[in-house]
Amino acid sequence: MPEESFKLVDEKHVSTEVDMMLWSPKLDLIALATSHGEVVLHRLSWQKVWTLPSLGEEEKIGGMAWRPDGKVLAVGYLSGKLKLCDVEKGEVLHDASVEGEITCMSWIAQYLPDGSTWTADPYKEDNSMQFLPKVQPLNKHHSEGSVSKGAVEEVVEDGKKLKDQKELNFLVLGTNRDVVHLIAYGIFRVASVTFVIQDGSQERRVCSAIITEDLCSLSFVVESTSDESDEIDYYLLTFDTKILMMRHKEIRLMALQYGQVLMLIEHLQTTVTQMSEAWEDILTEMDAKLLKFAEEKCRSAQGTVSNDFLELLLFGTPSVELQNFLLHELTEKGLKKLGFSIETSYSNIQKLVVKHLQTASQALVFHLTYLQGMARWHDHFGVLGLDADSIQESIKAAGSLVISAYDLQQVIDSSIKNFKAFFRWLYVVILRLSKEDIPSELSKMTQHDVSFVAEFLRDNFSHFIPEENSLFSDDMYGQKSASSLAGKEGRSGFKLEKVGQYLKREDLTHPSHMTNNPWVQFVNTSPALSDSPHLYPTPSTKSLLQLQDAMEQAVQSALQRPLNVITPSLRCTVIYHLFTITSSEAGAFHQHAQPRVCQFTDPGASQSITVFTANFLPNDVFYILRQTTDSHCVGAPSEIMHCLNTRQTISWCSNGYRYVILDLAAYDQKTLSLLLQENAPDGRSALVQFPILSVAPSAYCSINTAENIINMTTLQHLPIGQLLPSNALQHLQHMKAHSLAVSGSRKTATVLFQSRRRVRIFLMEAEEEDEEEEEEEREKDESWMMQPSSWQLTDMSHVSASENESDENKENTSTSGCGADV
Repeated sequence: MPEESFKLVDEKHVSTEVDMMLWSPKLDLIALATSHGEVVLHRLSWQKVWTLPSLGEEEKIGGMAWRPDGKVLAVGYLSGKLKLCDVEKGEVLHDASVEGEITCMSWIAQYLPDGSTWTADPYKEDNSMQFLPKVQPLNKHHSEGSVSKGAVEEVVEDGKKLKDQKELNFLVLGTNRDVVHLIAYGIFRVASVTFVIQDGSQERRVCSAIITEDLCSLSFVVESTSDESDEIDYYLLTFDTKILMMRHKEIRLMALQYGQVLMLIEHLQTTVTQMSEAWEDILTEMDAKLLKFAEEKCRSAQGTVSNDFLELLLFGTPSVELQNFLLHELTEKGLKKLGFSIETSYSNIQKLVVKHLQTASQALVFHLTYLQGMARWHDHFGVLGLDADSIQESIKAAGSLVISAYDLQQVIDSSIKNFKAFFRWLYVVILRLSKEDIPSELSKMTQHDVSFVAEFLRDNFSHFIPEENSLFSDDMYGQKSASSLAGKEGRSGFKLEKVGQYLKREDLTHPSHMTNNPWVQFVNTSPALSDSPHLYPTPSTKSLLQLQDAMEQAVQSALQRPLNVITPSLRCTVIYHLFTITSSEAGAFHQHAQPRVCQFTDPGASQSITVFTANFLPNDVFYILRQTTDSHCVGAPSEIMHCLNTRQTISWCSNGYRYVILDLAAYDQKTLSLLLQENAPDGRSALVQFPILSVAPSAYCSINTAENIINMTTLQHLPIGQLLPSNALQHLQHMKAHSLAVSGSRKTATVLFQSRRRVRIFLMEAEEEDEEEEEEEREKDESWMMQPSSWQLTDMSHVSASENESDENKENTSTSGCGADV
């Protein structure tokens, strides 16, 4: 490491206690999970980017993981909820949930050997965006889960941020329900690995889980507890996942298509929600008033509502009851208000139907058909669980939704025309009855207008005549029963407003007449077509919401099959019992003082590395377990992958005190970062960079793959002080440390104070720069700050703390080789 390798950048306060910290692998961004269940994103300069609000008072965060490209942050909660957040805008891109608590997370990308280029061959990339109608963005300012106010997606088709994804990547979720989930791109659940540990324990919790970059092996550490004993056992399990490596291109295509389907379904859900919000209860006011008018006429036995309105249209003279109804119940202002509400509401709903519902449902049919074509290539996709018949059912369900959308559009068109003509006629009648001036443009009514109103009255009023005549049943006194009236009209009622019935989860009360449709007539007269499985069924009595629910259920059922097929093919190759601790030893330790487990991989060396402490923190021993992965020879026996283990004892001395471990984390594939503290009252904290490659291969002990328990007593103690290079340790003056977060790609470390309300930020490999380079970096930083939409952050190595802090840390930075004071 160069001289002045650790450079203090800044010290910052946070408003809430921090439970978890995680650096982005690509950008100078750090995510903080607070004790209140919030996630706060900061830049290296500590400028807040956005905050993901807490889901509730009892909601706690169980894990976080960055997508390997740094553009998406996954947040898992102890309630089992999962959220994927867009780093640029802070929007929640995806919501999901699993059973039980999410206890750990990691996000691993497929590894490509140096010099190799990823290619989709023998498959073609999906180019549907070039010829499908563009799905228009919806205004989401009213929707929940959006961090930034008034955010609007620019490209709806890339709503899951999958457009630039090439190599396959997996989000790995560990739970407390004996299950580890593998989710491609964080959205498509490929496998849910269930493990069994027969030790009589009642509760098992996954502490850490990781899949190797070659996708050949899944490794995770499990904490197992029993109510009958205070002993806590820790196990390391490894599963063979070579099917993911052999079929990675097929899984990638399925995941990307699933992402498109899921995005379109969510777009349809939002569209239908906005349609329901655009529909107002005031639209049923006319029906309610007409029903009340009908009740009064039936009680007085003075004709029917339809006769009154027809007489008014033909002769221009209303009955006394109808005149009172128009002047005192409906009124001029009420009619204006009702007409304006109907026109505005129907217009908004129609725009949503034409611009969003129809376009998205047609695109959904296309992508489902695309998946069906993949399923028919059985040797490639059918063996992974895609079933053409089940996808066909989802296509038919989506097709019915398309037909219902066109049906709703026609209902809206006819309703707007009918209501305009009907309300215009009633408005003129009310003005004439009120002896007010009638505008010249409304005074003239052509024969066509009269015919249009007469047809509207016939279609919407005439079918109430027999119901009105027999509306009451005689009670014991020979009177008509009012309860009978309420029940009868409650079921039939006036239904001038026919749009709202499509937005309810119940059958249509007044479905459209499809018998006159030429296509329906043609299909009904052609037996070969009427029985065809490829024609979309006509939804005669089902509402739009019912069809939407049926479609979502069919899609979920069809795309659940790969999970059910791939999961059984993953087999457990080995279970190692790592260590046992006694829960009573925890005493007054904070929950953070649990044994620490850190897993990472070195794809270049084909190794998976598990680092763990075998006791409550703080303690002075940690272990390194290396497993060899086989990324090239798929048929190699899995037993040879588990061979090495080493015990490391920290035995440095400084002023007569030993060091103990507070926290550890993987800095990169070659280096382990350790947070230490002098084992003494008011002992100083220290930050150490430990090169794992400095451990000689001879220091590792082979594990007998036939044994389930690792014998820790046979492992040698290795003082690592002698393995450290110069300037690998730096004391942290005037602070009690709690935990750390590091990033080798960003060359950054963040140390959290014991209060969990303050952090120190270090550049781990800072180098001296001349004045010209420093000024150039400042200009870049200022330019970037003026463009908040640019998220490729500049190198922040020029940022430094005050000169006094820098000098003070230089004076207190000292390292040595074996046997020297530290």
